[in-house]
Amino acid sequence: MPCLRGVVLHLILCLTLTILLPISLLWNLILKGRFTLTWERVLAISCIAMSVDPLFFYIPVVDEKSKCLGMDRTLSNTVLVLRSLTDLTFTLHIIALIHDRIDIPSNSDSDPGKHIYERILRRMKWLSKDIIIDVIAILPIPQVFGAYWYFLSIQREISCWHQACRNTKGCRATNYCEDTSSSADITLLNDFCPINPSNATLFDFGIFLDALQSGNTGSISFTTKFFYTFWWGIRNLSNFGSDLETSNYVWENCFTIFISLVGLLLFLYLMGNVQTYILWESTKALEVQEEKVKAKYEDLHSWMLDNAIPEKIKIEVVKIIKYQKIFERNYATGVDVDVDLVFVFNAITVNGNQPVASYLKEHFCANALMKVSILQDVGEDEFNLVLKFSIPVIYEENSYVVRAGEPDDKMLIITQGVLIVYVDNTAAGSSSIIIPKSRFEKGEVYGEELLNGRIPISTRDVKCQTKVEAFALTSRGLKFVVTMLRQTRTTSTLFYDPELVNKV
Repeated sequence: MPCLRGVVLHLILCLTLTILLPISLLWNLILKGRFTLTWERVLAISCIAMSVDPLFFYIPVVDEKSKCLGMDRTLSNTVLVLRSLTDLTFTLHIIALIHDRIDIPSNSDSDPGKHIYERILRRMKWLSKDIIIDVIAILPIPQVFGAYWYFLSIQREISCWHQACRNTKGCRATNYCEDTSSSADITLLNDFCPINPSNATLFDFGIFLDALQSGNTGSISFTTKFFYTFWWGIRNLSNFGSDLETSNYVWENCFTIFISLVGLLLFLYLMGNVQTYILWESTKALEVQEEKVKAKYEDLHSWMLDNAIPEKIKIEVVKIIKYQKIFERNYATGVDVDVDLVFVFNAITVNGNQPVASYLKEHFCANALMKVSILQDVGEDEFNLVLKFSIPVIYEENSYVVRAGEPDDKMLIITQGVLIVYVDNTAAGSSSIIIPKSRFEKGEVYGEELLNGRIPISTRDVKCQTKVEAFALTSRGLKFVVTMLRQTRTTSTLFYDPELVNKV
């Protein structure tokens, strides 16, 4: 009877709340189909609905002193109200979905000659997976094994009472605590269904003994019994129910098997999610790498555009870098390099692509070297020799190419950036203020006087006003080039030993 009264109260409360809803709200939510637009706002209610269901199992309680079955009235009323509200939300959503699907115009022909089966399908077009899921969500499906364990513990004790009274006349096994007209044979039930201590020979409570001995099935605080049973569920799901010692009761064994299977499925689900997360992270990292590599190729195109590289050479440079996957390998090893003169030349010469490198050297250096007076009368071989010994270098902004008091042993053919030469006038007896003496920019040559054969000690600071990209003739290259130039001036023919060139 208490269960029947609870169901009736549930239905009455649900219908009452439905009728009392404002007509305007129903018009906007159902007739105008606006409910689906507000479904995200009540998504939390659907989560509450799933958490409310297990609370029904905590309603029955056992009075061990009187051996009777009672109900937690406060919990019962609270759960019924919460469940009714959530059921109402789902009901409105189902109605809205059905209404929206019925309003969708059908493209199929409504000719009465069509088969009756097609008409039925057209009429049932509102039925969808979303509607089925919502209908299932209304059902009070148990969500927590701990709550079900609590409920079955009470059921097993009542089963023991029934078994004790089976062969005893006048014994009433199940008494409701509110029914004062009859009483149970407490002594008989205590003797046949001992709990603390228990006697498995008389009656084996199996996995439910702990709940009975702890007193959680009695009229105690709901918070206490809830967290105790919740912990029991988590503990046994996590170890797949391996610590559970069951009796020979069939449904008890089915329950423990179900716990083991669900625990295993949850574990597999967790592993699947971990693998999915790892795959997602890998995919995301790959996408980030692809974006960065794409940005580097854009930087490469911008660099070649700024330096007026011919289209044919552009294609060759990009082809070489893509073939070697230089950007990809750099990011795989955590190396992030700027696209500049040194990077490009290292990339195209790593596998001996000398023709492209030679063309780029000529493209960058030829015009500037032709302005150097000492090189204006040399032949093509001598000119190419200067190009051969030129190497790409980079100087960062505000860095020094050479400081006063150091050997001035390099000639720079500037392709990008600005060099400022400072002279210290202290030696001339004037003030110690450092003032600009000269300025070298793109397309100019710094240190051409070194081709005369003397490497002096610098009396000036040479500083980069911006980042400088250049081709440099260093001391080894300068010595060989100067030697060849001297031979050219004396014999009018440049003669050099190829083996010596290769050694240098």
